[in-house]
Amino acid sequence: MYADAGAFATLRDLGQWVMHLQAGGFVTKESQEEMWTAQPNDEGSIQGFGGFLNGYGIGWPVMHRREHPGVLAIGGGRAALAIYPEEELCVILLTNLTGSSPHRIVEKLAPLLWQK
Repeated sequence: MYADAGAFATLRDLGQWVMHLQAGGFVTKESQEEMWTAQPNDEGSIQGFGGFLNGYGIGWPVMHRREHPGVLAIGGGRAALAIYPEEELCVILLTNLTGSSPHRIVEKLAPLLWQK
């Protein structure tokens, strides 16, 4: 199955998946930490997609920063799933807006939840 060719999930599905992932239900904590760590490219530098997505882990775009680091999965159906491990926070935004940037909305929403 190719995810970009028709994987469908509800908010509940994604929430349960993240809870199991965070609880060590799929991979060990060590593997999770490695896949969520920005990996150097062939030249030894860490690069991402630009802006706050400034690194790339193993299959995950990374928000590589000192405060509130996280990972963000961006779906072709204009969805964003951001995990902030240090805050034990996940923000999921599903849209049906072609051309939208849900990852930017999630990044603006998350600080409001960090303060709780």
